Amino acid sequence: MIQALVAAAAGWWLAGLGWTVQATAYPGFADVPADRWAAHHAAHSRRIVWAVGPAWVVQGGATAWWLLTSFGVLSVVHAVAALGGVLLTVAWAVPVHSRLGDGFTADLGAALLRANAWRSVVFTAAAVLASAGAA
Repeated sequence: MIQALVAAAAGWWLAGLGWTVQATAYPGFADVPADRWAAHHAAHSRRIVWAVGPAWVVQGGATAWWLLTSFGVLSVVHAVAALGGVLLTVAWAVPVHSRLGDGFTADLGAALLRANAWRSVVFTAAAVLASAGAA
């Protein structure tokens, strides 16, 4: 089923990006000197949109397509997981990033890592579900 395959591709893109950011970018935030923090964080925030945005669009479209053409338990659970990843981003990670705009602290860095770990798990689950639907 092509809809699930497209959703799986976008889901693995988001999952892989999430785990890469978890292992590299976010821990590296602690190493940015305070006098360079604002510029670094602003650049990260601008650039990450180009990595995440297209995958969200593709995943959203493929998920809707899958739901409309093959409505069932697997497509619904996948949609809930995919939407959950987006909601975790909007409700948790984005507010932490907003607070980080004022300066990095270890507490905010830890909060961002927690938010990202949860959304990476959820996006991974969505990718697994879509892969199962494509099989």
